[in-house]
Amino acid sequence: HVLVMYAGAVTVPLILGSALGLSQEDIAILINADLLCCGIISIIQSMGAGRWVGIRLPVMMGISFAGIAPMIAIGLTPGMGLPALYGAIIAAGFIAVLMVPLIIRLLWLFPPLVTGTTLVSLGVGLFGVAITWAGGGHGAKDFGSLVYLGIAGTVLLVTLLVARFGRGFFGSIAVLVGLAAGMILAILMGRVTVEGLDQLPWIELVTPFHFGMPTFSFSATFTMLLVVIVTMVEAIGLFYALAVILNRPLSHEDFARGLRADALGAVIGGVFNTFPYSSYAQNIGLIGVTGVRSRYVCLVAGLILIVLGLVPRIAHVVALVPHYVLGGAAITVDFKNNKHNTFIFAISLGVGLIPAVAPTFFDQFPEYLIPLLHSGVLLTVISSVVLNLRQTMTSQLCDIVIHAGKVVTMNDQNEVLENGVVAINGNRICAVGQAQDMQHWQGKRTIHAPMQALIPGLIDTHNHLFQLAGRGLGDGMALWQWLGEFMLPLAADIRPQEALAAVRLGALEAASSGVTTVLDNHYAPADPETTIAVAQALQDTGLRGVVARGMFGPFTPVARDNGLQDTLFRHSVKHELDTMQECLSNWQQGRVQIWPSPINIIYNDLDLVLGSAEMARKFDIMRQAVYVQRLARLDPQASNAQGAFWLATRGGAEMLGIDAGQLSEGKLADMALVNLDQPHLSPCFDVVASLVYCASGRDVTTTIVNGQVIYENGESQCVSKQEVVAKAREHCTALITRLGVLKPAGLMPA
Repeated sequence: HVLVMYAGAVTVPLILGSALGLSQEDIAILINADLLCCGIISIIQSMGAGRWVGIRLPVMMGISFAGIAPMIAIGLTPGMGLPALYGAIIAAGFIAVLMVPLIIRLLWLFPPLVTGTTLVSLGVGLFGVAITWAGGGHGAKDFGSLVYLGIAGTVLLVTLLVARFGRGFFGSIAVLVGLAAGMILAILMGRVTVEGLDQLPWIELVTPFHFGMPTFSFSATFTMLLVVIVTMVEAIGLFYALAVILNRPLSHEDFARGLRADALGAVIGGVFNTFPYSSYAQNIGLIGVTGVRSRYVCLVAGLILIVLGLVPRIAHVVALVPHYVLGGAAITVDFKNNKHNTFIFAISLGVGLIPAVAPTFFDQFPEYLIPLLHSGVLLTVISSVVLNLRQTMTSQLCDIVIHAGKVVTMNDQNEVLENGVVAINGNRICAVGQAQDMQHWQGKRTIHAPMQALIPGLIDTHNHLFQLAGRGLGDGMALWQWLGEFMLPLAADIRPQEALAAVRLGALEAASSGVTTVLDNHYAPADPETTIAVAQALQDTGLRGVVARGMFGPFTPVARDNGLQDTLFRHSVKHELDTMQECLSNWQQGRVQIWPSPINIIYNDLDLVLGSAEMARKFDIMRQAVYVQRLARLDPQASNAQGAFWLATRGGAEMLGIDAGQLSEGKLADMALVNLDQPHLSPCFDVVASLVYCASGRDVTTTIVNGQVIYENGESQCVSKQEVVAKAREHCTALITRLGVLKPAGLMPA
């Protein structure tokens, strides 16, 4: 990582230092400060700093090339210089930190067309510098000498050859190899000497504000703020690319933390005599090449950069790199491939080049506008945004856009879309289609999941989540014995807080395994407080749910025949109806509802629906449903994966009467992402069969209910997993202990 980014990291201070006429000693200070801050900010970005800063992914940070041209302009403006430049960088960084939520919401104003045009404009501005350096630099008496051009050409040729033919890691350090080749050639030709290097200290601390206390200018700050915003928008694209490599969806807050680290990098850079920072694309590419995805590698790389930033001898060697060597390297880093519309690109780029090709063009404008109008970056951004605004305004905005490798719709045609897109607005799906047909949809949040399947949320139509209070107890007991001697006494004695803790635990497990709706058949105590506690637990975890109270009259013949005690059957139907009415009066029906036990399964002529009866392991239940039907009938065609998946999604929704169970326009936005990039799910020829026969709840990465992400990247977005588990342990242990079913060793009595 250090080698891949080193050339890019040191090139910017070399370019700026030379353009601003700094001495070699001052350029060396810029390089030391740059490497030190690269290390510090890379560690902050990859490891995180508190709750709000750092994306916590393997990201390396380096000085952005985007700001070179405007920073040179500010540094050379009379009355400004380095103090005004650093003041502008610090102020822009602070403002950008505060603007992160707004920037994320306004991303639709900065599509690749706008950011690409801006970056090319910046590259064109740097191109003139590169050509001048290739000829020997400003003031060179023998400007254009064949020696200078030959060395610059060698650097350019070596860089291009390594980039074109270099494999893996070697291809990633093409610029560094080119610079090294040019430097060696210059030394062999006697053009560079290292005299006096042994007089320098090995270790020297970088001091803040070495070039003077910062001063603040509105025009300079505004220009640098635009640069920081453009680099942040570019960083979002890099974060998306990293998410694809890591096969990990990124949340809104992940992006916000990453952008805050980018903005904070500008503040730290301004304080320590360096410049704005951004995520380095070449290091993200390196992760894809090597397959090493640990952020701790970036931690070590950051520490190495900090050490390098404290060694002035290395910085002075780099500062000795001649202009003509830098010119050959700079030419290769000017332009990047950007998607663009030719019309907007050409006009925006032309407007941005006006200050360079016609410096007096704006002289008749009001004096207070002159500094802004002389910023090619500002002119490019404004013109590209305005010209692209008509196209942007015709885009359809929504809350979430999900790009998935496979979209299992479960619609009337049972379509599976390759590279599909689902758009969500509010709590409904507003569009579903192929990626090429959905480009006009722009979301406040975009989820890229190219190696995942997007499926309708799973629907558990029969459960008793409070039974998790006795998880693992009763092993080896017959069903009726387990019911009579353990579970029914537990159900009769459970208290509201204990039911709340147990059901929260079960609901959390359900959400983490792609279940979006639970029908909890609550046959437990008749008191309304416990029923409402169960409903509250489902509500807290973000699930859609139904708490279906049972109706018990006199002791039933089934219970009598099996010798069950009548603990649960002591209330009349009238009493149950009165209790149901009390529950309905004290619970606001919404995403979670309280019902009488459903009998729709008969009236709707549904042959079968799938319920788990305890834990929400719906993938296991689907698999078992197929096997049981085949074994019961001794017929391999008695059931199949498509039928089981229908029962767990659309069939369950129809039984419950909810407008979900399929990914179609107008349906409730209940869905889940399943990671297919797993050994047990590869190769994936039939996605539904693979999900039913091979997947498990652990493969689910994201669960969305009612248009809200409730589970993502191993964490609930609604409740604290640690708190839910701790409460469940506390209350369930109290319940089991009170029932007296635990021996000292924690086992059921024989």
